[in-house]
Amino acid sequence: MHHFFVHVNTPSEKIDRRGAPYESSIGRLTPGSCSSISMFIAAMERRQTEMNMDYADLIDEVEAEVVVPVHGVTDEAKAAAIAASLLDGGWQGRPLVGVDYGDSIVAMTGSHRYAGAARAGVEIPVIVLPQSERLTVEYGHFGPYVALDGFRLTDDTERRNALRELAAESPKDAKLAAAAELLAEECKKNEE
Repeated sequence: MHHFFVHVNTPSEKIDRRGAPYESSIGRLTPGSCSSISMFIAAMERRQTEMNMDYADLIDEVEAEVVVPVHGVTDEAKAAAIAASLLDGGWQGRPLVGVDYGDSIVAMTGSHRYAGAARAGVEIPVIVLPQSERLTVEYGHFGPYVALDGFRLTDDTERRNALRELAAESPKDAKLAAAAELLAEECKKNEE
């Protein structure tokens, strides 16, 4: 059984962008453990009544040319294996997380999944977050990047903690909650 993992902030908890992992008071869904996007959505929808959230429109399917990856490919064999897997069975696993940047989406995760999808010519499932007063897309020397309060988010841990902080401030924002958990999965996967 899969559960959706969401951190619920209580007034006594402090949010630290570089702090220790948060604990859940609701349950746990590991999007990476789902074999498809439809399973991920179905598992999230099972939590809809308890959390009073609607997950039907969380994930957008977009063409690869719309996505600006967080960084280039660092493992060519990994990107090639993902492309072959996508050609064989379609998208399997976590969607990307990105921030709306007008005609494009600046990704916060999934550079190798992005590269594999681009090579395979398949659409990419993305949870697209809107820019806000705190979460913005800035333009630097190497192109657009995601920032929190004007500070560039340079790695998955910073991005995860930033989204958790924003999700704690907006506990009814389903996209933000799901995006924070997807970043938590990225961090966990990168540690393996």
